[in-house]
Amino acid sequence: MSAIEILITRPGAQAAGLARMIEEAGAVPVLFPTIEIEPIELHAGPLAILRRMDQYEYAIFVSANAARYGMAAVRAHGSWPANLTALAVGDATAQALREQGLSRVLAPTEGSDSESLLRIQALQNVQDKNLLVVRGLGGRELLAGTLRERGARVDYLECYRRLLPASDPAPVLQRFAQGNIQAVVINSAEGLENLFTLLGEGGYAYLCAAVMFVMHPKIAARAREKGVKQVIVTPPGDEALARGLITHFAAAP
Repeated sequence: MSAIEILITRPGAQAAGLARMIEEAGAVPVLFPTIEIEPIELHAGPLAILRRMDQYEYAIFVSANAARYGMAAVRAHGSWPANLTALAVGDATAQALREQGLSRVLAPTEGSDSESLLRIQALQNVQDKNLLVVRGLGGRELLAGTLRERGARVDYLECYRRLLPASDPAPVLQRFAQGNIQAVVINSAEGLENLFTLLGEGGYAYLCAAVMFVMHPKIAARAREKGVKQVIVTPPGDEALARGLITHFAAAP
């Protein structure tokens, strides 16, 4: 993979592990975050939830960011109740929770999205149970909606927001123009939309011609709708993504 540059669009704090793997494979990671994450000030509603954490049976974390910022909020206003079980949407979120000191974490054995989480045994019989969904501002309603249909009482703890960074696209556009960037890593549909926004009309043709690596078929479908010609879906996780990159470029002529 020598001389190949890989554009990584994750928030800066979350890109280090993948960037290291790409370097170890002999390629060059180019960091260009398309989402900025920041904590939000918690007002009366969220603070009341944090004070009654021991009344919930499950706390569901929808992302690694939810794990980091959610646990920071828990610690700032109390502690993690001994009787509360954490559920993670996938392996990366589960690992983030373990890094925060939680040992009892349930996660899907396959998949890393709300649909996968809704299939786990723990969430099949939730009639009259109190559940907490920890997430950023906004997002999909599938998880909470389905759990309410199953009879659960569901609250949200929203503890961070996602923003469009004020990034300078010129260096990235120059690397594309020089033919250096040959692949783009996308982690979310929002990150994909933001990338097209940040690079503008000048970057549209470059993005459509690059190989785009994503970790969910829904992101792949959206990329194709935007005109990306080659999209590769890899399993979730940095190691699987790095293997996908290495395999693809090792087989390239």
